[in-house]
Amino acid sequence: MTRIERLRNALATERGLLIETAVSRQYLTEFASSDGLLLITPTRAVLAMDSRYLEAASAAVTDAEVVPYDKAFFELVKQCKELLCEYTLSYAQVASLAKQTIPAELIPSRELSDAVSQMRAVKDAKELARIEAAQELTDAAFVHIQDHLRVGVTERQIALELEFFMRKNGAQSAAFDTIALTGAHGSMPHGVPDDRPIQNGDLVTMDFGARLDGYCSDMTRTVAVGTPDAQALEIYDVVLAAQTAALSVIRAGVDCKAVDEAARAVIRDAGYGDYFGHATGHGVGLEVHEAPGLSPRSTAVLQEGNVVTVEPGIYLPQKMGVRIEDFVFVTQNGCKNLTHSQKERKKA
Repeated sequence: MTRIERLRNALATERGLLIETAVSRQYLTEFASSDGLLLITPTRAVLAMDSRYLEAASAAVTDAEVVPYDKAFFELVKQCKELLCEYTLSYAQVASLAKQTIPAELIPSRELSDAVSQMRAVKDAKELARIEAAQELTDAAFVHIQDHLRVGVTERQIALELEFFMRKNGAQSAAFDTIALTGAHGSMPHGVPDDRPIQNGDLVTMDFGARLDGYCSDMTRTVAVGTPDAQALEIYDVVLAAQTAALSVIRAGVDCKAVDEAARAVIRDAGYGDYFGHATGHGVGLEVHEAPGLSPRSTAVLQEGNVVTVEPGIYLPQKMGVRIEDFVFVTQNGCKNLTHSQKERKKA
């Protein structure tokens, strides 16, 4: 069954579906483009593209008719009395589409957006292979960067070297803006790298990933340059123990918030509960942040096929930060860790 057929079955509606967002179109047709519209009716699936993509889409797309993005396509759209569109579209996007689809009634649908999100959250074998390949490249980048971590090298230089290595070795791009933070800058979970140089004894936190064949990887490692102080070592051990606790409870059928609590409890019991403010993890796929989320507020339950990050951290304002992140494929009996870079610290 194709993804488009699965979406039809999930919604069980006679109304037309109009897919506008690039990532949803890519998932449903397995063709990436910055523009286009996918019309799904009970009997047809039609992908409209402009001249930039028409030839490539015609050769690549097998589960939908590929047609020019023109008046004839919108005449086809207008044959639908009601059209569901994605709830995530902005008011301006809905208004623009409405002008083109009149007299059809255009209905923003949370049900449609949620159905696509839930489908994307469960990866098939082909998706998993692409994600694993992206992570292999990311692991290789971490090995490569070890020779560049020394006193005097700046955060910006670290980030650029990681991205250059990944691009040079096949990545389409970085999966997101690379984070490389040293010393006191590490207390900002999503700080922006600047020209601060590594100093002796600094912790260096690097959060990075590759986009390969459309799919993302995501990992974080915190390393020491020189000799860190005793509190830095203590915090590192607490974060690693928290991540280990969370990984140990992951399996299909477990509440996502239970995974978050497993990590959070370790950090709280060590006296650092006030210094772990973000969620423990999130889904990864075509986008680096997808369903499901591993947070205290999550109502989701893990399913076999989910790919999620596990990334607890401790951040002491204006002093230091530690985050350790792997991402894993959820199975019936546990999880397969897709991240292979070293994280156990070498003890004296």
